[in-house]
Amino acid sequence: MTTTSIEVNHLLNEIERYRPDVIIIDDSAVHTGILEFCELLMNYPRLRVLVIGIEENVVQVYEKREITVTNATDLIQEIQVVY
Repeated sequence: MTTTSIEVNHLLNEIERYRPDVIIIDDSAVHTGILEFCELLMNYPRLRVLVIGIEENVVQVYEKREITVTNATDLIQEIQVVY
């Protein structure tokens, strides 16, 4: 199953309308709308996107995070926190 542009537009309209804190989508929907989902995170900084991989029993969590980097150590520290 793939997501059509009509479905992506519908999703974007519903998010604009309801302004949820979290949306949950099937991982098959991400492949054709990845740019739209990135845009969601930019436009709705409090939004968390949970992508569920049913076959793998995996949930990927995407959210916007901003940090202030004043030197290379700040960046290195943030990279280490992520990994």
